[in-house]
Amino acid sequence: MCRANSPRGFESHPLRIFCLEGSDNGYSTALEKRRAQAHVGSNPTPSAQLLSENCMTTILFIAGSVTLFSLIYAASQGAPFVPTKRKDVQRFLEVADIKDGQKVYDLGCGDGRLVCAAASAGADAEGLEISILPFILAHTRRLFSENRKHIKISYKNIWGANLSDADVIYIYLMPEALPRLKAKLEKELKKETKIITYVWPIEDWTPVAQNETKGHPSLYLYRIAGGS
Repeated sequence: MCRANSPRGFESHPLRIFCLEGSDNGYSTALEKRRAQAHVGSNPTPSAQLLSENCMTTILFIAGSVTLFSLIYAASQGAPFVPTKRKDVQRFLEVADIKDGQKVYDLGCGDGRLVCAAASAGADAEGLEISILPFILAHTRRLFSENRKHIKISYKNIWGANLSDADVIYIYLMPEALPRLKAKLEKELKKETKIITYVWPIEDWTPVAQNETKGHPSLYLYRIAGGS
């Protein structure tokens, strides 16, 4: 404003210098204020950062605790997360001799490798799992399977599941769970349903076949003689 109305010769006058300097200083001050405000807005305070870190730590702790608890609970139900060896999955397929469209259950399916293999052999395969980490792994494996339409991963306890439509059931559980499971299977399964156990046989049942491979656990094949 001083510059617009300045008379001739005013350029060198001390007042002009004062006006320009005052104008520049005012502009600089306003600019610095804006920069300071922007800086404050873009950088959270130490207390906000600490709160955010504490929230993240709490979330991770809860997630880890729930996952650990589910693993422990699954183990207490006779189904710890110990996957079937990859080479033995093929052995299972040979013993099961799956036909197209047959219903196959994996009781405690872990990461879903056997369920996916059964689906690739033509089965409608379903895995039951109550441990969160293996359940997530099994679902992920299903998503990448070409046969995912024939694969179902259920977050379900085996003791509450209805298995009456099964044609083949695969069992890799701790031996302590087998007597209780035996009673359930005898009650629910239809005649001629195939039951295949890995590592441990079922007491008081006579296998119709036993697959032995050096350096690998045994596979036992049973058939339901009676039932529904």
